[in-house]
Amino acid sequence: MKISIDINSYPDKLALLYSGGADSTLLYYLTLDALVNCSFKKSLDLILFDRYNKPVEKAVSLYNSIREEFKDTITNLRIIELEDTMPNNLRILETIKIISDDYDAIMWAVNQYPDDTSIRPKTEYTVNFNKFKADDKLRLPFADYKKTDIIETFIKLDLMHILEQTHTCGEPGAVPCGKCFNCRERSWAFSQLSLEPNLGI
Repeated sequence: MKISIDINSYPDKLALLYSGGADSTLLYYLTLDALVNCSFKKSLDLILFDRYNKPVEKAVSLYNSIREEFKDTITNLRIIELEDTMPNNLRILETIKIISDDYDAIMWAVNQYPDDTSIRPKTEYTVNFNKFKADDKLRLPFADYKKTDIIETFIKLDLMHILEQTHTCGEPGAVPCGKCFNCRERSWAFSQLSLEPNLGI
């Protein structure tokens, strides 16, 4: 399956929640590609919020790399700083709250978790993303897809070199731990596609 974005139906002033992970990076690329070919003039800010594992530098580096490769003159990067003690999922919700009045729509690359809860178990911080589908401000273009669809789209678009630069791991180490639920989900997706897992950076 190859995911695409119909940007013409979106409002003019857009924000995209960006982490440097596979999901938000694919959404950035697809949105950029759609905007280049869009018949309406729209603006796009990528909203980067730091997490406790501190991936901001990696995310900024990847963003700059994509901007250069694809000659992106459309987007801007905006970094939101939050309290260090806030759990990652709650940081997403707080970021949405902070920026909500500044944009016509906020794009969020959240996608379906694997059915196997041993890969990505539910915790007290798990956000029920389905309840946001009806929100007038949010756009969830990946809400009906799984990580397998994300990985497969990278492959079909010949963007493996970008996927390899994405940061998925939820732990603060220098390299992906391979054990956190983020790493397990990414490994699961590659395995479902009969591919050797690539955990990124």
